[in-house]
Amino acid sequence: MLVGEVRDSAKVTDFAQRGVVVRHADYTDRSTYRDAVDGVERLLLISTPGAGATDTRHANVVGAAVDAGVRCHDQQ
Repeated sequence: MLVGEVRDSAKVTDFAQRGVVVRHADYTDRSTYRDAVDGVERLLLISTPGAGATDTRHANVVGAAVDAGVRCHDQQ
């Protein structure tokens, strides 16, 4: 299963039509990521430019992923 976490799901209806599970999440609100990462095993974070402190936004995403038990495996 591929999950896409987005701030505005209306903007990615084409992804949903292609089988991507679209879930709402917001960089600035860590609590939105708790549900968004449910059942996710690996997380790929692609940062986008925007207002706010990037470190805080990334910490929210990574922190929620760790809390939810998301695992990342090294590929060598």
